[in-house]
Amino acid sequence: MAFRKREHACCWINEHKALVDFSDQAPSPCKDFYHVFVTPDEFHFRWWKIVPPTRADSCLPPFELKATYEDFLEDDRMHSEITRVAGENVINYLKNLAQGQLDYLPRLPQKALLKTLAYLDLEDIARLSQVSKQFKKLCCCDELWEKVYKMNSETPITTDLEQLAKCQGWKKLFFTNKLQLQVQLRRQTQRMGEHHPTQRMGEQQQTQWMGEQQQTLEQHQTREHPPECAQHDGSYAFMTSGN
Repeated sequence: MAFRKREHACCWINEHKALVDFSDQAPSPCKDFYHVFVTPDEFHFRWWKIVPPTRADSCLPPFELKATYEDFLEDDRMHSEITRVAGENVINYLKNLAQGQLDYLPRLPQKALLKTLAYLDLEDIARLSQVSKQFKKLCCCDELWEKVYKMNSETPITTDLEQLAKCQGWKKLFFTNKLQLQVQLRRQTQRMGEHHPTQRMGEQQQTQWMGEQQQTLEQHQTREHPPECAQHDGSYAFMTSGN
């Protein structure tokens, strides 16, 4: 029996025409490498024994077992080898797949997954991160926590806040209490102001700051080039040497 929903499963196969296609290493003490490859018609399980080079079987080629969907459900040897090398979770997952239970959620586009995960409770995100490597990566990515932050936080999203998120990550900001966040934003503003003073000011402050800088410059020029005194119509007018 091939996959029960074969015509539907074809929409979920990868570029290698596989429904399942992944490799990993067995946990200690085995340490063998293995590859699971499942098409809409067959199960393939390959493994490479990792042994000391001095052993006689160190040069053996990879082992491979394959079976149709019907045979896989009854193949005790294949079940045993998969359990030994890959573990109980993998064999249970493959048995469910052989019975037509396809895992649709991890096959969705990443953009759709991130949008869905953002609506979960924090406890559910934490649990989902333990399901697989794929979901662990998704549940910890900055793109997800940016969505979670913006959906749940009352703090305005300012330029300072976005700059702080680039340095520390949205997840860390989300779990930072408001008092700590205000302190961090103040420090961020001070650091940015040291390098680019006008970027941290409003229009009125920028005008004032520029005026102060111009005044300082004129005073500096006056010290370097003392004004000359010229008489004009009986009165004295001061002119800088540049005039």
